[in-house]
Amino acid sequence: MDKIVSKDIKTIAILLALILIYGLLIDPILEDSLLLEPVTRLQAKAVYLLQVAWGLPVAVFESSLFYTDLELQVNLIPLCVAFREVIIFLIVALIARTKPIKEIAFPLLAFVALILIENLLRIASLYHIARIWEFSGMYALHDFIWNFGQAVFLGVIVLVWLILFSGLIKKDHKD
Repeated sequence: MDKIVSKDIKTIAILLALILIYGLLIDPILEDSLLLEPVTRLQAKAVYLLQVAWGLPVAVFESSLFYTDLELQVNLIPLCVAFREVIIFLIVALIARTKPIKEIAFPLLAFVALILIENLLRIASLYHIARIWEFSGMYALHDFIWNFGQAVFLGVIVLVWLILFSGLIKKDHKD
């Protein structure tokens, strides 16, 4: 019993330390436009390539997307890259793991890829939203999805990870 309690306390202490490190060090870096500009440009290029494949009238310059038919410019910032979501997921997944990292490396990368793909699709969908609800509707829906939808999506991803890889739900096998 004492080992379980001390392990739980150690896990909570590590989690709190990581949250503190995230808040003091990592989050300010994620807000730094200059430091993350290359990644933001890469995100814009990925959205551009996806939308070109969809046949959309889009152009890209640095970290901005231009839609000529709507006269719309979408400027991506470091927060658009989903680093926060990835970091939060990784903190929870690594703290709650019950298997060695090399056993969960592939699923871990797959979940990170899922977060990044969802984020890419979220940004790419802005064009279609702007066509339907115009600019004000697009920005209102974007803000709702970004603030609420991303949190719900991340919560579901974390919950699925915890169920599958942390032993949150233990199956009783009776032979």
